[in-house]
Amino acid sequence: MTAPQDLPDVEVFSSALPFEAEMIAEALQRARVPFYRRTWSGGIEFAQPALTPISPGMLYLIKVPAPCAPRARKIIEKLHLSPNQNALWPNHMSRRDRNFFRSWGWLQLSLIALFILLALADYCH
Repeated sequence: MTAPQDLPDVEVFSSALPFEAEMIAEALQRARVPFYRRTWSGGIEFAQPALTPISPGMLYLIKVPAPCAPRARKIIEKLHLSPNQNALWPNHMSRRDRNFFRSWGWLQLSLIALFILLALADYCH
């Protein structure tokens, strides 16, 4: 049988908006539910520093111990939050903005690949 302390922590909230994560953290703290904050970007989780820069694709996570998850979810359900804020591209970004960032990313990758190929061609001569 698995002891409660051996269970993995559960993500009970994620959002692209940092102020919503702060609202959740404050509500959980008032209810004395243990929690911790994380940021997620590009598939990697980080401990949340005091001042986190906002960037496209960054999510703010709240995690709790597994035994506390049902209670934490009930507390979160009572709060007024924006719908569907855990998408990779936040809802407040327009389609034009998303296309710009996507195009900018492909341009940067293309230039890096070009410079690598030029360096390899120069190295081989």
